[in-house]
Amino acid sequence: MQQLIVEVVYNSSRASFISVYLHLFNDLLLISTKKDQRFTVVDHAPFPEHVHLEPLKTNVLGLPSNSILLRLSQSQSGQPTAIILLPNTRSDKQAWMKALSSER
Repeated sequence: MQQLIVEVVYNSSRASFISVYLHLFNDLLLISTKKDQRFTVVDHAPFPEHVHLEPLKTNVLGLPSNSILLRLSQSQSGQPTAIILLPNTRSDKQAWMKALSSER
């Protein structure tokens, strides 16, 4: 899965994607990156009470159609976090939407 990163330098912005991994446990969602066969946790939130998916108007925002918005109402920092993710395939998107749905 890819995460959208927007960098603002002076008065311009540049968007790029980095690879992230989601690890879903019974009561916790971990978001990590991987380097040299090691995972580093970049954020986490209690699941399901603080993990929410929201629809994105991808065509309006100019994002790929598979993009999803993951909101963590309480993240590792204690503050709410919003992350735009791009699953590798449409079936990956559907699987993650089902897994992270509050209607499990």
